[in-house]
Parts: sequence; C-alpha cells; structure tokens
Amino acid sequence: MLPGQVAMVPNTALGFLLEGLALWLRASRAGRSPVLASRAAAAMAGLLGLLNLVEYVLDKNLGIDELLFRDPAGLTSVFPGRMAVVTAVGFVALAAALLTLDLRRAPWTSDGLALLSGVLAMVSLTGYSYGVRSLSWIGIYKGMAIHTALGFLVLTVGVLFVHARGLSRLLVSDTAGGVLARRILPVALLAPLLLGWLRIEGEQLGLYGPEVGGALYAVSAAIILTAILLGTAAALMRADEKRRSSEDALRTFSRAVEQSPASIVITDLLGNIEYVNPRFTRVTGYAMNEVLGMNPR
Repeated sequence: MLPGQVAMVPNTALGFLLEGLALWLRASRAGRSPVLASRAAAAMAGLLGLLNLVEYVLDKNLGIDELLFRDPAGLTSVFPGRMAVVTAVGFVALAAALLTLDLRRAPWTSDGLALLSGVLAMVSLTGYSYGVRSLSWIGIYKGMAIHTALGFLVLTVGVLFVHARGLSRLLVSDTAGGVLARRILPVALLAPLLLGWLRIEGEQLGLYGPEVGGALYAVSAAIILTAILLGTAAALMRADEKRRSSEDALRTFSRAVEQSPASIVITDLLGNIEYVNPRFTRVTGYAMNEVLGMNPR
C-alpha cells in the first residue's frame, strides 16, 4: 500500500473474504442455513490462519503460501506468500468470535475474541503512525500490513455489533452505563494515541526535549480525562434529576388514585384489569386479587 511497507498476501485477502462472508451471513438473520454457511466460512478462515501459525511453529512450508499466486521475487517477505504471525492470530481470533456468537452462558467470549484482533490491529496502526518499524518487522518476521489492520478493525466492529450482546449491548443501551461508555470510550481510545503522536512529532522537530514532552503528555491527558469525566457526570446528574422528578410525579399520581372518592379501574390494552383502587373494593365487595386479570367487557 505504501513504498517500503508490508504487503498484504493473497491468503490474507482470501481470509478477509471468508470472514466478511461469514459476518454478512450472520447479519442476514434469514434462518438456519445462513448460520451454517457462516460457520463454515468462519471455520475455513480460522483454519487458514491456524495453518500459517503451524508453519511458523514447525518451520515448515505446508504448500499453502503460494497456492493462489506465486511470488518468485519474495516481495511479501522472506516467506513468500505467507501471512504475518499477528495476522494469522487475528484470523483465528475472529473466526472463533464468529463461531461463539450464540453462546448464552458466556456472551462476552465472542466479544473478547473479536477485541483481540482489534487490539492487534490498533498496535500495528500505532506503529505505522509513530514510525516504529519494530512493530511492522520483528527481526525477519513481518508484521501486519496497514490495510490488513484497517480490515481487522472493520471486522471487529462488525462482530461486536452483529447481535448487540455482551459489550455491544452495553454500548447501545440507553442506561447510565451505556451513556458513560459512549462518552468515555472514544476519547479513551483516541486521545492517548493522538497525544503520543503529537509528543513524538514535537520532539523530532526540536520544539522540546523528552522530559518536557513527557510532562506535556501527562498534563494534557489529565486535562482531557477531567473534562470528559466532568461532562459525563453532569449528563448523568441531569438524567438522575429527570428520573427523580418522574418518580415523584408517579408517587403523587398513585396517592391520588388510592385516595380518590371514585372507583378507579386500570386495564391493559386488551381490557384486562391490572389495578383497582380501595374505593372500588369497598363499593363492589371484591378484593383486588379476585378481579386482577378479569376482562369486564
């Protein structure tokens, strides 16, 4: 994608096609057949990543690296056509996340596996942004390509939100926890990366030394964190005040209904009785538990 940077190998592109297909099929919610096809596509992508890890561990070529395209010039590393170790781990983690989407006892399992690939992608992108070559080349072993890292981030977000369970359920909820997460999470992820990049750029331009850069980074991070926390606390305070006001109004209404001199019957949309006030029981002689669920129509 950029001169001198890591290239995406054909097997990595194939892995993205398989896991993208698996995610698309799961998002369709069209029945059991798409789910089975999704699991098959995810399993093939995971197997592809696992076989690449086996090649690294056993130091053997299983014949899959150049199965699609030959690389006689070795443009994709000293192991022509072989995906990076972190890329293979990312595919295995995402495949496992897709295969465990339906776990009911541990709904966070899928989220954790998806986040693993997202973290690997973030580390790689940070290395490119900061110009840290050791994150893209570890000795003779190449790291993750830029567009590979971007692809993993997209797939990670897709897996997290495809069923809105676990972590994603928290992020989309209208509860206080959901509001807090949506306000803090983006800043918590992006602010340290941006501040770190600005610090390095300033030091390289000679604007200040490492000590001053470290102090500026710490102060800036503290200011941003304080601003976010205060803003979030203010939003939660306003929400709590509205909740208390609603509760007070509901209590006032309940007392008015109970103390009303008229008989009051509250029903649901189907006409089934859900509540009667004390005046109704005195006038009719029926206890509340005797009429609950009845339909006077």
